[in-house]
Amino acid sequence: MIKGEGGPKDEQRALSLLRGRSAADAQAAQAYLGELMLEGRLVHGDVAEAVRLIVPWSQWDIDTRLKLARLLADNPEVQISYASDLVYHLTEASELGEPGAQSALVALKLSRNDQFRDQAGGCKLTTEAAGRGDTDAAARRVAECNAPAR
Repeated sequence: MIKGEGGPKDEQRALSLLRGRSAADAQAAQAYLGELMLEGRLVHGDVAEAVRLIVPWSQWDIDTRLKLARLLADNPEVQISYASDLVYHLTEASELGEPGAQSALVALKLSRNDQFRDQAGGCKLTTEAAGRGDTDAAARRVAECNAPAR
């Protein structure tokens, strides 16, 4: 309904359905509402509320989990429950070679978010990635790990 797929475009009705009682328990619907908040589309952009809506669905979807990690790295004032679970799952995904997982984990560990900040761990990961020829990790290593502590 938001894009007019499968019928006439009706953004307000779609938003009403996403906020309705039947969608309140649907994690995917809530995550979509969170995405709309992040875009500032149809609803006021509120990163903390968007993260709250996205977190439950992130347990089932790796792309959502990676987006969540980036949001938390970029918005250090936003906190979540069970931060250690996110780190565990990102570490696991990184070790399994999931594209983007190691980069998201490094971003979290080198961020200013107190829930995830682990400069030594982040620098170790960038060193390992740079050793495998990851030029982005090598650049991050120079920028973040060779600089004085923040």
